[in-house]
Amino acid sequence: MSSPLKILFALLLLFTATATQANTVTFDFEPLGSTYGVPAGHTPGDWIMAEDSADLRVDDFFIAGVPYFNFSRIELPFMGFGSGQILDLNNVTVHTDFAAPGDASFLFLDLGGSVNIQVNGFGAVIEAPDFPSLGTFSPAPGVVMSTTWVPVGGGIMGTVTLTGPVQHVRIGGQELWIDDLVCNNSLGGAAGPCLYAVDYETLPMGNTYGTPAGHSPGDWAFNEGGIDVYVVDFDAGGIILFNEMIVVPGFGPLGPIKVMNVNNIGQLFDLAPLGITTTEVSFEYIDFGGTENLAINGSVLQIGDLHTFSGMTLGGVYVSVVTWPYGAGVYGKVTLTGDVQSLQVGGQEFWMDDVCVKGTPVSPCDRRVHHESRVLGEAWGSPFGDAPGDLLFVEDGIPVYIGEYQAGTGGWFYNYCEITNALLGFGTSNVMLISNVVNLYDIAATGLFTNTVSFEYLDLGGAEN
Repeated sequence: MSSPLKILFALLLLFTATATQANTVTFDFEPLGSTYGVPAGHTPGDWIMAEDSADLRVDDFFIAGVPYFNFSRIELPFMGFGSGQILDLNNVTVHTDFAAPGDASFLFLDLGGSVNIQVNGFGAVIEAPDFPSLGTFSPAPGVVMSTTWVPVGGGIMGTVTLTGPVQHVRIGGQELWIDDLVCNNSLGGAAGPCLYAVDYETLPMGNTYGTPAGHSPGDWAFNEGGIDVYVVDFDAGGIILFNEMIVVPGFGPLGPIKVMNVNNIGQLFDLAPLGITTTEVSFEYIDFGGTENLAINGSVLQIGDLHTFSGMTLGGVYVSVVTWPYGAGVYGKVTLTGDVQSLQVGGQEFWMDDVCVKGTPVSPCDRRVHHESRVLGEAWGSPFGDAPGDLLFVEDGIPVYIGEYQAGTGGWFYNYCEITNALLGFGTSNVMLISNVVNLYDIAATGLFTNTVSFEYLDLGGAEN
């Protein structure tokens, strides 16, 4: 008599009740004395830290249009400025990329030299003797900047307030210290993980789509992370082209393993079948020339460099683009805030990676068993001498035990569970295969009160417990 066979791949996500209202970068979690820039071997555009879902990078500081690149350092407060730790800027700028747009502000202590500021990557970097001299003005579409200040110790101390949809802000100075970069976007650290993602990692290296693969415009190309991707025409400014895109090795800030090289063709990401309301969709790219296409929710197709679309609202969705120089080209991140149901992107000398879809619920996982701490091929169960109730491992503070699988009136424990590769567009890196046993995730052992627990699964037959 054949036994019931159950194959279940599970990814357990544990959410605890949290509520934050802003991204806040305090610099209090970096080691005191941490130095970035030239002394640390950084080059302009390099990532240096993350705090509360905001990413920070160092970049050039401009004086009369001439770029300088020196250092930035974590220091203790002084002269009554700041709390915890503060950041010293010395002929360098720092980009802060918040999780989502909102009203923003930062504290500053300026003891000399000039300053730089740029918001949402719009226009050229603004140079000024100090922040108050800029008065009240608009540094980016829909954003108003103002400064309050007081004199202190041969310099000034104050607050810069940016009212409007701020997601990316670049701040630089010479004898300048900053603290408490805040973006009141009602998300804080809760922009959350990607619910669905296209990162090209599950596609075979060298896979080609478009004309060489016999595709026509509008043809389905692949599904990854539950998202259907189609190949579509590329508009090069009145000239309609349909060439190819190829999965190639990751490079620079893209990857880590695979990216998509897009050459005179467009990708259409269809999110509608997911049946979710998205809060944010983002993707990263490297552009070495030519032009790009962008359309959201069937909006009018935009043709040009992606950064020129920053500040637009397309298909009811706000577009924000921040860029950094990369070799002879540009590396950028596009963030679309709102309910994105379809996204069309195309390019010419263009590489793309990490399409990240976020939606409700937006809370991040406080604890998570995603099996990434385990070794590929690890297995447990009766073939390996395990018994029901045995502890398998602990990941992120959550103990995982093995037990009997119930089929009808009987219990089964003659098979196993095993760490395997993700497959069929399901999971990332490691997943857990479960065959005629059960896994018990002991959430109570964390001592946390939870408001949401979720897991993802792929079922190829049999029944579940």
